Amino acid sequence: MDRLERLAAKELAQECFSPEDARFIDTLMEDKAAGLGGCGGPYAFTGWYPNLFYRTIYWTDAEFHVNYGSDAFDALVADVHTDVPNEAPPDPGSVLHEAVGRVNLLMLAVDNGSDRFVCAGPVLSHYEFEVTGNPRRLSDQEWQYVMGGGFPEGLDPKRLEGLQPPPWTRSYLAPQTP
Repeated sequence: MDRLERLAAKELAQECFSPEDARFIDTLMEDKAAGLGGCGGPYAFTGWYPNLFYRTIYWTDAEFHVNYGSDAFDALVADVHTDVPNEAPPDPGSVLHEAVGRVNLLMLAVDNGSDRFVCAGPVLSHYEFEVTGNPRRLSDQEWQYVMGGGFPEGLDPKRLEGLQPPPWTRSYLAPQTP
């Protein structure tokens, strides 16, 4: 963390990074000098960030990263409000959920006088949706299933409203092309 703090201070002061600083940033996920991974074989994350994840000795690197580490699919959901059904006036009820799904790529252009550059990095997606009718909350596993195009057993797809990212995200998300 100290090193990241020093790099952030250099960036704010508009100081150039040393070759060691650049190498540290370049080896975030993969250290190409380590010579692991690549085409045709099991991929190994060799950078310093994946090594921050705690793991047991019972997992290979590839198994660990896909299931629990830096390559795991972390779609998470939380129910934030329950509207119970009501007969008068007629209200079917619902459970409001907030969720994150796949990671989006953020590209940010900075125009700071003569210092112009583009930054790129991962940002979480955002979803706000309801499960209408009698209270039904989705688990993280069910949400991951929905993100994969399926629907949990016993849940009518018509009960899910608003599965697309909210309209306000259109201001910064580029439309996806098939």
